Amino acid sequence: MAFSKWCSIRTKLLGIMLLSGLPLVLAVGLLLYGNYKGAYRESEHAAIVTAQAIAYRHNAQVEGLRHLLSALAQHPDIKARNRGACARILQETMSQGSSSSNIGIADTKGYLIASGTRSLAHGFNIGDRKYFRDALRNRRFSVGELAISRTLGKASLHFALPVLDASGEPQAVIFAILDLNQFETFFNQQGFPADCNLTISDHRGMIIYTYPGVRGLKVGSHDRLEITGLLRGGGDEGTFVKVGLDGVKKLFAFKKIRLEQDGEPYMYIRITIPHEVAMADANRFILTSVAVLFLATLLTIALSSLLAGRYLTTPLEQLSSAAREVAHGNLSVRTALPSHDELGILSRSFDAMTEALSARLHEKDAAEAQLKLSEAKFRAIFDHLSDAIFIHEIGNGRIIDVNYAMCDMYGYTAAEAINLTIQEISQGEPPYSVTEAMQFMQLAGDGEPQLFEWHARHHDGSFFWVEVSMRRAAVGETDAIVVLARDISERKAAEAEKKTLLEQLNQSQKMESVGRLAGGIAHDFNNLLTPIIGFAELAAQEIPENGATKAKIDRIVQAALRAKDLVHQLLSFSRKQILDMKVIDLNVVISSFYQILRRTISERIEIRLQLFPGLGGIRADRTNVEQILMNLLVNAQDAIDGAGTVTIETGEVVLDDEYARFHAEAVPGRYALLAVTDTGNGIAKGDLPHIFEPFFTTKMTGKGSGLGLATVYGIVKQHHGNIWAYSEEGQGTVFKMYFPMAEAMPYLADEKPIEQADREGGQGVILLVEDNELVRTMLKELLLGIGYDVLDAEHPRQAILLAEGRQIDLLLTDVIMPDMDGPELHKRLLAVYPGLRVIFMSGYTDNVVVQLVEEAQMANFIQKPFTVHDIVERVAAMMAAAQRPVN
Repeated sequence: MAFSKWCSIRTKLLGIMLLSGLPLVLAVGLLLYGNYKGAYRESEHAAIVTAQAIAYRHNAQVEGLRHLLSALAQHPDIKARNRGACARILQETMSQGSSSSNIGIADTKGYLIASGTRSLAHGFNIGDRKYFRDALRNRRFSVGELAISRTLGKASLHFALPVLDASGEPQAVIFAILDLNQFETFFNQQGFPADCNLTISDHRGMIIYTYPGVRGLKVGSHDRLEITGLLRGGGDEGTFVKVGLDGVKKLFAFKKIRLEQDGEPYMYIRITIPHEVAMADANRFILTSVAVLFLATLLTIALSSLLAGRYLTTPLEQLSSAAREVAHGNLSVRTALPSHDELGILSRSFDAMTEALSARLHEKDAAEAQLKLSEAKFRAIFDHLSDAIFIHEIGNGRIIDVNYAMCDMYGYTAAEAINLTIQEISQGEPPYSVTEAMQFMQLAGDGEPQLFEWHARHHDGSFFWVEVSMRRAAVGETDAIVVLARDISERKAAEAEKKTLLEQLNQSQKMESVGRLAGGIAHDFNNLLTPIIGFAELAAQEIPENGATKAKIDRIVQAALRAKDLVHQLLSFSRKQILDMKVIDLNVVISSFYQILRRTISERIEIRLQLFPGLGGIRADRTNVEQILMNLLVNAQDAIDGAGTVTIETGEVVLDDEYARFHAEAVPGRYALLAVTDTGNGIAKGDLPHIFEPFFTTKMTGKGSGLGLATVYGIVKQHHGNIWAYSEEGQGTVFKMYFPMAEAMPYLADEKPIEQADREGGQGVILLVEDNELVRTMLKELLLGIGYDVLDAEHPRQAILLAEGRQIDLLLTDVIMPDMDGPELHKRLLAVYPGLRVIFMSGYTDNVVVQLVEEAQMANFIQKPFTVHDIVERVAAMMAAAQRPVN
C-alpha cells in the first residue's frame, strides 16, 4: 500500500504484529457474537414463557367461569327465573369463593333478575352490552369488551352464557364479572425487574389493563397502530423489538387469547422488558471478554515492541537519523554501530560515504560562492530598474523570471507571475491578443528588436498602457526574449483627454457657427415674412369671403405662418430668442405640465415622474422649459415601438473641476438636473454626435423637421446650461440637462396687460420708422386703412424732421437701424413729447435687442413677423392709453 512507503520500521513491525493477531481477534469476536445471540434467544424465550404462564392462568379462570355458568344455567330455579331463588343461589355461589367479582342473571331484554353481590334497583338493564348481545345471538359462551361494571362500578371484563329452554331458545342470560386486577398478582409472581411491564389489549386495540403504569399508556385508550399491527400478525405468540413511549428500546413478548380454538382472539397479553435489562448478563460477559482480550493484546504488543526495538528498530532509527543529518548538510555525523551483522556492515558503509561527501562539498562551496556573487550583482540591477522586466522562453513565450517592478506594476507576486500566460496580462482582444504578442516575439527571436505600445491587464482586471521594448539576449546558458515594459497610462490619459476636449471644442465651435448662421437667416426671414403676412391678410380682407382667390391667399398666410414657426425654432437653436426669465421651481413646472404631456403622448407609453423634493429654483423661461419637455417626449414616443416608459427626473448636483475637465463648455458649480429617459430603440453610435445639429434627423422623410433636438440644445445653452445625451441601441436614450441654480430672487417689474381697444375707426397720429421698405409700406397701408394718420420715415433722423411742429400720439419704430436705434430715437422724442407711447419691433431677437430695450418697455415689444391682427391689437391698445386723460 502507498502509505507504507512513509511509515517507520517500528510502525511497520507493529502493523505486522497486529495483522498476525487479527485471525485470533476475529475468532474471539465470532465466539462472543454467538454467545450474545444465544443470550438474546434465551431472553426472548423467558419473556414468551412468562406471557404463556399468565395466559394459562387467565385461561384456567375463564374455563372455570365457563363450567360454573354452565352448571348454574342447568339449575331449575335459574331456569325458572325466580328473582328470590336466583339471588339466593348466586349469593351462595359467591360465598363459596368464586374467582369472579360478581355473578348475575338478566332476562332476554337485559333487565337484571338477580345479582350475587347486592340487590340492584328495579329496571337495571344490561341489554346494550356486547357480552349480552353476543350470548343471545350466538347462544354460547361469550366475552365482552372493557367496560365499567354497572354492578361493581369499576373497569371489568364480562363473560356470559345463555340459559336455554328445552327447545334451545334463550330464556335468560347468566353472566360473570372477571376482575382484571388479578393480573397484577400473576405478573408479580414471575419475579421481573421493576422496569418491566404487563399490558393487555382487546381485539379493538384498546388498552384494558397495564401494570405497572406507563406514561402515555392509559386504560381505555387505543394502543399504538404499529404495536397493534405486530400483535395481530403472525402466530399465537412471538417477540419483537420496538422503542417504547418513553424512548427506550424494549423487547416485546406476546400471547393471543381466544375463547374458542378456532375463534378470533379477544385479548392480547404482552410482556415488555427494556432491551438493556433483557441483555444485561450477555453484555457483562461480552465486556469482560473484550477487556481480557484487549489487555492480552496490549501485553503482546509491548513485549514484541521492546524486543524488536532493542535488536532491530533502534539501530535502524540511528541510521535514519544520521541520513537526515547528512541530508540537512551535516557531514560530520557518524553511526559506528558495534554489531557485525547486516546492520553493522551498512553502518560502516554509511560512514565511508559521508567522508567522501564532505571532501567534495568543500570544493562545491568555493565554486558556488563565486557564482552567488555574480548573481547578486545581476539581481541587484535586475530588481532595481523602474521598468517591468520579463524574461520569456523563445518559441512558446513562457515567463521564466520577472523583477520587482513587474510585480508592482501588474499586481502579482513573483511566484504568481512565472505561472502567468501572455493572455492573462494582456487586454486579450486584437490587436492586443496572444497572436500579436507572439508575432512580436518571433521577430525579436529572429534578432529584430521591437518597440510598440501594448494594452496590458492588471491582476484586479483593470487595463493600463505600457510601452514595450523587446529583444533577444543570452540569460545564463540559454537564449531568451528580454522584455521591458514602461507604464505610459498617464501619458495616454493626457492624450485621450486632449483629444476629447478638442473634439468637444470643435463640436461647440461648429454649433456656434451654425447658430450664428441660423440667427442671421432668421432675421432676414423675419423682415421678409412680415410684409408677406401683412399684405396677404390685407388682400384677403378686400376680396369676397367665398371666392377662390380668398382660399389661395389663406394658403399663402398659412405657409407664411409655418415659416414663422420654423424661424422661431432656428432662433431657439441659435440662442437669439427673447426669454421671459424668472426664478421658477422646476418640479412645479413639470407637475403642472404633466397633464398636457399625458394627453399628447400615446397612452401605451407610461410617463414616470421622479422629482427631487426640496429642489431649489432656477432662473429660466417657463415656456421654454415646457417646450424642452414636449420636444423630448415627442421624440421618445417616436423611438418607442408599442408600449414603453419615459421617466422625467430632477435632482441637485455639483459639477466639479474634474467634470469640467472632460466637458469643454461646463462651468463648475451647483446645478439643477433635468433628465428624460426612454426605453426606445436608442440612437446609433454614428448618429449621436450630430443629433443637436439643425435639420439632422433619423426619421423617415416627411416625419420630422430635424429641429426638435436643435431647439432643445439652443434653449439649454441660452439658459447658460449644459446638455449631454447617452444612448445604447435597443436599450433607450437619456438626456441630462444642467441648469445653474438661482442664488436669489431677482427684481421683476410688474407687467402691465395690453389693453383691448376698438380697431375700427382709429384716430390719432402715428410716427412709423422702419428701414425695410416692404415692411414700412405694408404697415402704412394697414394703419391708414384703419383710420390713423401716419407719418412714415425710412430712418430716425428723417423721423425727427417729420415730427417737428406736429402732434404725435404713438411712435412705431424698428429697434436696430443704421444710424440710430429705436430706443435712442424714443428718448430724443420724449424730450419734445413727454409721455410719448412707443411700440418697438424687430426681426432681431438676440441680446442686442434685450440690451437696447429697457426691461420696463419689453411689454411694448412685438416680434417680427407678426400678423395684421397682432399689430392692430397692439396699436389700438397703445393709442387708447395715449388718448386717455391723465388724472
